[in-house]
Amino acid sequence: MKDKKQILKRIKDIILNKEPSAKIYLYGSRARSKNTPDSD
Repeated sequence: MKDKKQILKRIKDIILNKEPSAKIYLYGSRARSKNTPDSD
């Protein structure tokens, strides 16, 4: 789980470095941690 948090933080840092006022929204089953083997 720590790897997931590190990846999300890195993505957030990259986006906010380019556009400090950016809003970042995650959606879908993976964002809700409800993904299944047949999820996209």
